[in-house]
Amino acid sequence: MNIAITGSSGFIGKHLKKMITEMNLSVITISNNKNLSNFENNFSYEDFFSGSINTKIDLILHLASPNYDYSNDGSLKKGITELTQKIISKMDIYDCKKIIYFSSAKVYGEPAFHEKSFNELSNLNPMTDYGKEKANAENIMQLCSASKDISYLIYRMPMVYGPNMKSNIGNIVKIINESLPMASSAGTNNLKKSFLSIENIKTCIKYNLEHPESVNNNIYNLSDNDVYSFDEFIMHYKIISNSKSYILRIPNFAFNIISVIPYINKYLIKLYGSFIIKNDKINGVKGIKLINTIKGLTMLIKHKKTIE
Repeated sequence: MNIAITGSSGFIGKHLKKMITEMNLSVITISNNKNLSNFENNFSYEDFFSGSINTKIDLILHLASPNYDYSNDGSLKKGITELTQKIISKMDIYDCKKIIYFSSAKVYGEPAFHEKSFNELSNLNPMTDYGKEKANAENIMQLCSASKDISYLIYRMPMVYGPNMKSNIGNIVKIINESLPMASSAGTNNLKKSFLSIENIKTCIKYNLEHPESVNNNIYNLSDNDVYSFDEFIMHYKIISNSKSYILRIPNFAFNIISVIPYINKYLIKLYGSFIIKNDKINGVKGIKLINTIKGLTMLIKHKKTIE
């Protein structure tokens, strides 16, 4: 099988490229940097759109996406919706009939300081430009499925963590790894949210590659098999990693005061707000066994120790 990956230079893309290579499948990477890592089968988007990749593609893993919430220059529309539409329009050049799209839980909305949970039947209510464009791209995927006779899968994902992640959660993990002090608020422990280990993404994609018929025009919420508050996530990681980092507990009254400051409010809601992505549907797929966040963190620590 020939598997093409867009966004192959990103955090998830690098992990999937390594996994697929270890499965002895052919990997074709498509990125803005044609010479990325001097990888033999790396091509530019211009190569893909012009039909210059001289091989059949059996499946596209479409990861490419800007990674920010708002845009005043149209870059999110160009980098998500328009890119997705253009990729789908060129699939027939490579006799490709299957595509997996990595969407975002942000199509449901944003975290809040009250419980929020969603399943695949929940109404979409994206509140950021990023979430809106992801929802638009999903819609294009579904509309083109019938007209172009292609099969798709859409994975809606919450906050992803794993080795070499570059994100807010990655910065916090780095602080804990270096045993530096950090602040936290136990007063938000009732605000649960979903996390997603890179290991669960790899589990699902490996299953899809081994069972191509599983790419069958479906949408799945993909998340770990439990939910935690952000404070609980931090504390579990600290314990599992044996970090000596000192966690400064912010009193509830102080947290409530700073949480109403506009800029700080957005940051705190993003980290501590409730946002539960129910994964019952994907757990019902025979052959897929997802892990919980404790296991995911344990595997993250194990990977860290093997490279030290």
